[in-house]
Amino acid sequence: MSTISNASFMRSAAAGAMICGSLLLPGQAWGQETAGNQQDTASGEIIVTALRRAESVQTTPIAISVVDGDDMLRENVNTTEEILRDLPGVEIRKAPPGASIYIRGIATQQGGGELDPGISFNIDGVYTPFIETSAFSFYDVQRVEVLKGPQGTLYGRNAIAGVVNVITKSPEFDGFSGFAQASVGNYDYIGFTGALNIPVADNAALRVAGDYQDNSGYLNLGSDDVGVWSGRAKFLWEPTTTFRIEVRGLYADFEGKGSAPVIYPYRDDPWTQFPTAPNVPAQDAWIAGGSLQADLDLGFATLTYIPAYYRKKFHSATDGGGTFIRSYVMDKQHTEEVRLASNSTSPLSWIVGGYYYRGINDTGLAFFTTIDQHVVTTSLAAFGQATLSLTDALRITGGLRFTRDKKVEDGVNTLGGMVISTLEDIRWSWNKWTWRGGLEYDVGPESMFYASVSTGFKAGGTSLVAGPDAVFDPETLTAYEGGLKNRLADGTVTLNLAGFYYDYGNYQASFLRANPDFGGAFVRRIANAGDAKIWGGEAEFGWTPTPDDSLRLTAAYTKGEFGSYLVPTIVPGVFEDYSGSNLSAVPWSVSASYSHDFHLGADGHLVPLLSARYNSGAWRDARQYADAGAWGPAGTYANPISFQDAFVKLDFNLSYTWHEDRYRISAYVKNITDKAVFTGASASATASSAWLEPPRTFGASFYVAW
Repeated sequence: MSTISNASFMRSAAAGAMICGSLLLPGQAWGQETAGNQQDTASGEIIVTALRRAESVQTTPIAISVVDGDDMLRENVNTTEEILRDLPGVEIRKAPPGASIYIRGIATQQGGGELDPGISFNIDGVYTPFIETSAFSFYDVQRVEVLKGPQGTLYGRNAIAGVVNVITKSPEFDGFSGFAQASVGNYDYIGFTGALNIPVADNAALRVAGDYQDNSGYLNLGSDDVGVWSGRAKFLWEPTTTFRIEVRGLYADFEGKGSAPVIYPYRDDPWTQFPTAPNVPAQDAWIAGGSLQADLDLGFATLTYIPAYYRKKFHSATDGGGTFIRSYVMDKQHTEEVRLASNSTSPLSWIVGGYYYRGINDTGLAFFTTIDQHVVTTSLAAFGQATLSLTDALRITGGLRFTRDKKVEDGVNTLGGMVISTLEDIRWSWNKWTWRGGLEYDVGPESMFYASVSTGFKAGGTSLVAGPDAVFDPETLTAYEGGLKNRLADGTVTLNLAGFYYDYGNYQASFLRANPDFGGAFVRRIANAGDAKIWGGEAEFGWTPTPDDSLRLTAAYTKGEFGSYLVPTIVPGVFEDYSGSNLSAVPWSVSASYSHDFHLGADGHLVPLLSARYNSGAWRDARQYADAGAWGPAGTYANPISFQDAFVKLDFNLSYTWHEDRYRISAYVKNITDKAVFTGASASATASSAWLEPPRTFGASFYVAW
């Protein structure tokens, strides 16, 4: 089996740094996506690097939502679920290894090395495909960017639904500083997070951050708990005005009982899980890695090089809804990215680059049977994108990317200690072109219309438990999108609108199927089931009528419908037909928040914040039989218990800061009405289960900065 050596990674990183260092030339000021913090401008503009260069979110011609890291800290928000679930067009669903992110109805659905995610999740510019990452907390964050729609040109594979970029804070040269925040709450919650910024020279600084989160679990037997501690270090050095390098390292560890479903229909206490005795549920995981980003200003353009190496292990022994399941996942990944981006943005701005990914995944699963899988994925890509200003108000964009994916897969499947099937050196490869074309037009001084056609894809693979012939091809998506971004009323009003239409092909359906080779046990299969059309729109409205008041409203509508939707059965040539089914997506979602800053005394600020989230009723599993059969008439739902009624959830946060915002006391209540909401539910011959969002939680925190 292939391995990735630390020495190999370090040689690559050192070589890249030496290449950049040897090219030190006079140049202009930084104009691209650099390792440093991207701060908001004095005018209140939010600066993002979604398109690989620093620019205002209001002039970025894609649908993008941004979460501010300081807001996350103040509101005690640190999980994937909490960070993303209120954003328009975004949905979070729970699963044993972590959270599945849905953007406009398209999901991650990642599983081992055989099934890739549909959303590119990046931390400090490094692609991180592990769904288990969502079990860890996010801390010392500058901002989180959520790019909606396929980003197949600049981000490539597995960005078919969109991109999530987590940008953590970088070191600063202007003095020793830091912060610490301690929190307590119900369910025996204890939290601590903090960071130190340490200048070591006029042109070098170190930032060290740490985080600890622990609670006793939301479910009656202690599952859905948290026990995680994390640490990260960044060292930033600028030896000249044209060259900078940031070296990063991180480690995080999770240990607890982990996630589990509840009994459904609900007991008197909805958060009642299945008994597991004599089995003892447990989940433990760790992730470790390092990366660097080197930026060299060549005058006409900036050269960026980002090598990274990550390792992750995840072990789980948990209830899967009446069945106790043991599993492990071990991942190694090595990535290299190099980009050259123009410093000038008018009349022509451009970026070209190359990308390398190698991932090794080992997955094991044991319940009635035992499944062991080994998958090696290699991906190479070259890309370019350019924007040309035709007039002062009109710009056009074109981009192209070529990707070559290769997977080598091995597996051993056993039942009762006997080997019943093996896969040896199964090789598949795919070549894929993705592209983007768009235009932008400034309809006013602070209003921009944009329209685009773009494509994306999600890698293929082999459904390992079904044998070497059970190959599934990459998913494909062509997206048509238009939008309008506005800053109105002297910058006090922000109104962003977007509409989209998707052609979604080769949908990779993940489903359970009885396998005679495994004694009739149900095992997961993946197959290309069909094609779908998805359409909808989003709106984001922000208003600051006074410097002390802030109102935010968002709304999203998502609708999808399959054409053909055929899922293979255990009988060759026989399919279950769900053609015409709707996409499993929340049709309507609305969020609102309002805050007011009460000035107390010389420099005290009391800020209450009330937030609300509404979701319309939605099928978490929307498959409907196209024909009549033993299940009933045509149109019968395959999973009739999976409808979640419409709901409203309320959160409240109250914070008091003083002494030039150096000290803060905060209190919060989340899910005030203790509403039970499931993100997935399923029925079997023996039990029905559901995965729940957290119950009502409350707590307080104390923050100090220096």
